[in-house]
Amino acid sequence: LEGNSSRFDLALTLFEVPQGLTGFLEYSSDLFDAASVQRLMGHFGVLLASLAAQPDARVSALEMLTVAERQQLLLEWNETDVAFPRDTCIHHVVAEQARRAPDAVAVRMGARSVTYASLDAWAHGLAVQLHAAGVSRGDRIAILAERSPELLAGLLAILKVGAAYVPIAPGVPPERLAFMVEDCGASVLLTQHHLRDSLPVLSARILSLQAEAEATRQPLPAASVGPEDLAYVIYTSGSTGRPKGVAVHHRALMNLVSWHQRTYSLSPHDSTALTAGVAFDASTWEVWPSLASGACLVVPPDAARAEPAQLLQWM
Repeated sequence: LEGNSSRFDLALTLFEVPQGLTGFLEYSSDLFDAASVQRLMGHFGVLLASLAAQPDARVSALEMLTVAERQQLLLEWNETDVAFPRDTCIHHVVAEQARRAPDAVAVRMGARSVTYASLDAWAHGLAVQLHAAGVSRGDRIAILAERSPELLAGLLAILKVGAAYVPIAPGVPPERLAFMVEDCGASVLLTQHHLRDSLPVLSARILSLQAEAEATRQPLPAASVGPEDLAYVIYTSGSTGRPKGVAVHHRALMNLVSWHQRTYSLSPHDSTALTAGVAFDASTWEVWPSLASGACLVVPPDAARAEPAQLLQWM
């Protein structure tokens, strides 16, 4: 064979010399380039040195990466720190959007539209009612609602009063609903009027998501909630037994929102769809980045949401 023809994909030949081992590596240039082969031989050299230094070690425990590669993999490529608003809370950001663009549409559902100013006032009224019901910083408040403006107002209201929301899907089995309310220690459950009759007997007080007009004009005592306070508690599916609540703090939520805004370049000119139910963690990705960006959150009909082709046509 010609000297420039490889008989195998990869062939390493070694032989002893007085100074130690020497040899050559023959490779198919159709499969490997010179840089890859040099890197491979570098790893092999590190492996041999590691083996000589630790002859009793398992092969799986031996080192193969060079010092420069370890630096690159473990440090340089892992520098993922990104600045984000660490010391604020999501409801403060949404309230700022309401002050900046009060007439911009925050949520649209069919022919119904709610502006940022109206949503903020609605949430304020509900927060006043929650405060009057004894809700304060650190409490957990359950919310059972369909995808709707009522849902968004309720979520904001709970955060405004300094509490954490516990989202529950309509139609959840009564035993599961009662367990989650009891397990999280919710003193109040917010829900839509037409869903009240379907609720079982609960330990929590039930309040409507329709704010009283008078409450929207009353002052709300400031809640000294911070980034380390709980924003929400969301329950797992419970497929292996009883559902378990996962607690998420405001700082973690702001980190997610900030990443979403950077990744998808959300702006007040955008419209985003609310397809996920409130008890599904994907709703967090859909609701808060949109409202924090001043975008319009649009609620698709249930029929379109359930069928991909219809959802695409709706969009």
